[in-house]
Amino acid sequence: MRKDTVLALTILALANAMLAQDLAALNVALPSIERDLDVDLTTAQWVVNAYLLIYGVTIVTAARLADEIGRRRMFLIGAGVFAGASLLAGVAANVSWLIPARALMGIGAGLMLPAIAGMGYAVVPRDKAAVAGAIVIGGYGVGMALGPVAGGALTEFLGWRWIQFVNVPFAILVILGVRGLIPADT
Repeated sequence: MRKDTVLALTILALANAMLAQDLAALNVALPSIERDLDVDLTTAQWVVNAYLLIYGVTIVTAARLADEIGRRRMFLIGAGVFAGASLLAGVAANVSWLIPARALMGIGAGLMLPAIAGMGYAVVPRDKAAVAGAIVIGGYGVGMALGPVAGGALTEFLGWRWIQFVNVPFAILVILGVRGLIPADT
């Protein structure tokens, strides 16, 4: 594979890792969110549930929209929403702010996920599709594995809000990477 193709697949794997890491990391931080925002566990769990519900509902529609308006465009919209909502979640003053911010993050993630896989397969020849899938989808697995460790470290040393803040530079990186490495008509 060409160097630019490998870089494109790497940036897409990083995007998948970002989505998975965010989800896995936040579960570790729920006790800190409970204490910091003075809520019970049931309420704190809605911080994760709101994200997951909206994320799951958005994926199918986003896949169809990506086919209509382009995977790259759908990804860039989703990544922008995800980054902005991550910032909002990080500065949330209370759980009534945090839960909707996380739901908005779920929309961004749901818009991104099907576009990531589609772009990964689009940048390689058909005979390399399995390799592309392994790299791009493997990024999600890496993110799920690293998420609890990253979440624990961020929560312990910087506070739970940093689980949200760390998404912003990663989202900017993947936005720039996709803009530079994935053809506009993808």
